[in-house]
Amino acid sequence: MRGERGLFVLPALVVAMLLLWGSFAMIQDDLLYFPDNPPRPALLAEAARDGLQPWPDATDYRGFLREPAGPARATLLLFHGNAGHAGHRAAYAATLTGLGLRVILAEYPGYGSRPGKPGEATLLADASATLAAARRQFPGPLVLAGESLGAAVAAGAAGQDDILLLITP
Repeated sequence: MRGERGLFVLPALVVAMLLLWGSFAMIQDDLLYFPDNPPRPALLAEAARDGLQPWPDATDYRGFLREPAGPARATLLLFHGNAGHAGHRAAYAATLTGLGLRVILAEYPGYGSRPGKPGEATLLADASATLAAARRQFPGPLVLAGESLGAAVAAGAAGQDDILLLITP
């Protein structure tokens, strides 16, 4: 009797563990990414108060741009951390434009009112497209910066000759 019960309990335990692990695998993106998606008008109004403008424009929004007071010495493309949205990194833009850098605060799909769903492949593909758009629009030195989750995104999108700045990777 005791051996028969053991033959049932062990397979049931294995099946329960597989179901639990499978359910975590199915919802892992919801456990990894914490986007903030305010309504677009509120997002743009808050950004304007912080001296940020939609980049490349309001219809093809990929993030925010802040220009320095004088000529830009270089362009810094910042990929933000996991929580929030690009507009929450306005302090970076304010400080770095004071050093003569043009700052683009890149926004991820699914964050900051951008359509899409975040995921590893989505973030890397979008970062590569954002990097290409920045290179087309702003010739000259380009620095890729990444904060937390953005450090992995910046490193994944960077080419062999790119300058990387990784903040709390």
